[in-house]
Formats: sequence, C-alpha cells, structure tokens
Amino acid sequence: MSKNIKRRLPIVVVNAIEPIVEKYRNIIAFKDRDNALLHIIDNEDLNFYFTIKNRENTSSGFKNKIELSPLDDTIGIHSFLLNEQQLSDYLTSWCKRIEFYHRESILDDPILNAYNKEIKDEFNKIQLIDEDANSIPFNISQQRFLVSFLKETDTLLEENKSDLEEIDYKDIRKSITNTIRSISKETKQQILNRISEILAKSRKSSFEFGEKCVTSFFKAIASEAGKAVFKAVAGCLSGTT
Repeated sequence: MSKNIKRRLPIVVVNAIEPIVEKYRNIIAFKDRDNALLHIIDNEDLNFYFTIKNRENTSSGFKNKIELSPLDDTIGIHSFLLNEQQLSDYLTSWCKRIEFYHRESILDDPILNAYNKEIKDEFNKIQLIDEDANSIPFNISQQRFLVSFLKETDTLLEENKSDLEEIDYKDIRKSITNTIRSISKETKQQILNRISEILAKSRKSSFEFGEKCVTSFFKAIASEAGKAVFKAVAGCLSGTT
C-alpha cells in the first residue's frame, strides 16, 4: 500500500487492512474515487469493489462506513458501519471472493486462458510487472509507447481482417479500443491484463495473425525505444520471439 494512500487513513485502519491488501495484491488494485477514503477494485472487473467511504463517530466509538460488491454469494451493492476488526474480516472475505472469481472455471474458455497464461508468464520473465503495478499507472512515455503499439495492432488487424472470423475481428477491435481509452485511467497491472488478453485473442483467432501480433509486441519492447521507456526490461529480451 503506497504512502499516499496510507496518509488518507487513520493508523488503526492501516494496521487493520494492510496485511490483507498485501496478501491479495496480485488480484486487486487501488483507484481514486470521489468522496471515499479508500477504493479497492478487482483488477479484472471494475464492478467488484471495496470502498471505505468515511469514518463516523458513534456511541460505541469511531466506525468505518464501507460499501462493497459482491458480498458472499450475493451480487449487488452493500453498505455497513464497521469497527476495525469487522473491517478486516469483511475485507478478507471480499478478497477471497475475488480470488474465487479469478480461478479458472469450466465457464471460461480454456484455450483463451492457456494463451493468456503463456503471455503473462512472458511478461513476468521480462519484468514488465513490477512492485507498484497494482497501484499506479504507466508513466506518460510508457502510455505513448503502448498506445502506439495498440494502434499498430489495430492496423494489423485491419490488414488481416479477411483471414479472421467476423466475431473474432470485432472482439479484438473492441478490446484494442477499450485499452486505448483506459490507458490513462487504470493501473499498470490492469493495462497489462488488457494487452495480454488482446494478444491471447489474436493467438486464438488465427495462428498467422497471432504470431504477427505477439512477435510485434515483444520486438517493440525489445527495441531501443522500448528499452528507453521500459528500463526494467532492457537486456532481458534477447532471443524473445
């Protein structure tokens, strides 16, 4: 949890939630929200969130007004007034529920999941995912670089449109558009999840098109321009295809 987020909260609240958010940092992210002390989201679904709205002085001491979705097996928005121990318990329960949704399911596409996992493993190898990936966005230079890549991928998509099924073409096009729109609003982890999904969908849609997209991305990251904006990966990509 970053220092800026900690400064918004009383120490008792930080102590209650910090071990939990550290444990589940790979599946959650922090996001600014008006009139909220803290807003935590599922890094794959913005509709799932845990918010501390404010602190209220009650007859039994200060309590935390929270809003969350989902609650156990109930999808919807729920509000509670909780002390720190209850806050910890509810946040733990919410994180476990998000963890459940992140697990692979027979309801998911196993082929798409396999490609997605393969690409995310490559991201880990080249250190694209760093310690602050769940809390801050890419910097401006990195955003420009990624938007340029996404636009090139969109051009590549158009060039290969006749080789793809229409449903795949539209789905990939929509994912590219949404990622460009979100790049300044979401954390590094969320954007990398989106890019990984685009590459996975490309892989599934066509071997030739998928090869072009995946190779294009890793070559771009390995280029001098890529190394300049993603300094952590400089020298890590020799031999990547």
